Amino acid sequence: MAWLILVCMIVFPAIGGYYVVRGKVKSLDRLKDQVDEDMRKRLMSMDILGNIVDGPAFETLRGQMSLVASKAPAVMVIDVAKFSAKTTLEGSLTVVRVEDAKKVIATKNLRPIALDPAAAERYQALATDEALGRRCVNADFVEKLRALETNVRARARFQMVNGSVTILAFRGLAKPDELRAFYNGAVGVLDALEATA
Repeated sequence: MAWLILVCMIVFPAIGGYYVVRGKVKSLDRLKDQVDEDMRKRLMSMDILGNIVDGPAFETLRGQMSLVASKAPAVMVIDVAKFSAKTTLEGSLTVVRVEDAKKVIATKNLRPIALDPAAAERYQALATDEALGRRCVNADFVEKLRALETNVRARARFQMVNGSVTILAFRGLAKPDELRAFYNGAVGVLDALEATA
C-alpha cells in the first residue's frame, strides 16, 4: 500500500508537469505565430516592389528587411527593424551612436578609429583597418545615417562583416511611412558605402 502512495506521489506530479510544459509551448507557438503575422502585415504595407520570404522578411533587389522582437521569447514586442544586404567591400566595420559605444566590444581585429570632428560628435566607428574605416565613414555616409535616424526617430547601428551589411534601427516601426523611410534610408546608407569601393 505504501508503494502505491509513493508511485502516485511521483507519477501524478510528473504527468501534471508534462501538461503544464506542453501548454506553455503551445502558448508560445501561438504567440510567435501572431507576431509573425503582424510582422508580415507590416512589411507588406510598405508598398515597395519585393516579396515576403521566410522569416518573415521583405526581400528586394537591394536587400532584405525584417522586423525583430529582440527580447523574444520573454517579450514578443517588435522593437527592432533590420536591413541586410551584400556589398563588394571586404573587412569589418561597425558604426554606432556615441552613447551606445560601450555596448560594442573592441576586439583584436576591430579597433576604434578616429573620425572627423563633425562625425565624431555623434558616432563611434570600429574597423579592422583604419584606412577602410576612414574611407567608408565619410561625410556622405554620416549624412545618410543621420537622415535615416531622423526619418524614423530611432538610433541606428551599422555593421559590415566581409561583404555583409546590416543596419539596425532600435524602435518598433509599424506605420507604412516609417517602414518605407527605414528601407529607403538604409538603401541610401548602402549607396554611400558602395560609392567608396
